[in-house]
Amino acid sequence: MLMFATRAVPAALALMLAASFAAPVDARALSDAGFEYTVTDGYATVTGCTSFCPTTLVIPATLGSYPVTSIGDNAFSGSSLTKVTIPDSVGSIGDYAFSLNALTSVTIGNSVTRIGHNAFRDNVLKVVTIGNSVTTIGIAAFYNNRLKSVTIPDSVTDIGQGAFRYNYLTRVIFGNSVTSIGNQAFQYNRLKAVTIGNSVTSIGSFAFYGNRLSRITIPNSVTSIGNQAFQYNSLKAVTIPNSVTSIEANAFSYNQLKVVTIGNSVTSIGGDAFRGNRLATVTIPNSVTDIGQGAFRYNVLKAVTIGNSVTTIGNSAFRDNRLTRVTFLGDAPTAGTYVFLGSDDLLQVVAQPGTTGWDTTWSGVPVVIAPAP
Repeated sequence: MLMFATRAVPAALALMLAASFAAPVDARALSDAGFEYTVTDGYATVTGCTSFCPTTLVIPATLGSYPVTSIGDNAFSGSSLTKVTIPDSVGSIGDYAFSLNALTSVTIGNSVTRIGHNAFRDNVLKVVTIGNSVTTIGIAAFYNNRLKSVTIPDSVTDIGQGAFRYNYLTRVIFGNSVTSIGNQAFQYNRLKAVTIGNSVTSIGSFAFYGNRLSRITIPNSVTSIGNQAFQYNSLKAVTIPNSVTSIEANAFSYNQLKVVTIGNSVTSIGGDAFRGNRLATVTIPNSVTDIGQGAFRYNVLKAVTIGNSVTTIGNSAFRDNRLTRVTFLGDAPTAGTYVFLGSDDLLQVVAQPGTTGWDTTWSGVPVVIAPAP
């Protein structure tokens, strides 16, 4: 047994030595030229300054002979920076990397592919140049700055939640590769007109809430419009393309819409979707099965045509309008309460011959059968 133990000691020692040689370089915090950094696979990630950062910061392209390719999470957050130069070698900017500073402008080089969550939030940025390799703009990446315009390059596919929320944007140019505009992405800006790129499939909740939009172009690629996406703007007309299948709650409420064209793939119109506008007439396409509560409340509607697939109309859906005629093309749907409350006393529901479920009144309104064609 003693001989076995004696032979085991050098073997164990050899294993320990081998493990120590195999340890990754980034197990230690390194420093050079006033910066702290780590190394992975021969590439450096800047993690901060060794003491106080200068207000004008120039990040070197190499540290300790290692090329700088990443800026770590929280690296320079709250460092009182007024200017920063990011080397072309950097490919990734971490979460909160430059948050809570006083930066007025920044150029993100053509090697950067990812801008992390909250990376530049809470600065005073007036100008940002986004390089043409960025694919992802993280959550709240430029939240609460003073940007007046921004160009999203063709490389970007995803604009994160709240990415440009609380800025002064009057102009946005979308690249051709953006597929998703996140929730609150452009909320609380000063946008007056927007043309959304032809690759966008989803517009998130509150995406353009609280701007000054009078014109919006929604491409045929979009399939969903999130709740309150365009609420509280100044839109006068909107065309919802045939690609859209759902319009969520309050999506266009409290604008100045006089004209709306609803595409023939929409199946659901959410609660209060068009509440508080200036619509005088509207046609609900045959694709729609459900009209949510308050969907068209507080407009100036005089006439409505409702397609032949509607099965449910929610409470107060057409309340507080000036309706004199509502034409149904299909069978009688299930009605909520107060669907037409506040309409003209002469209001009539016009049903089609051969349709079913109608009585002498529907939701308290007299029903007449249209003449046979």
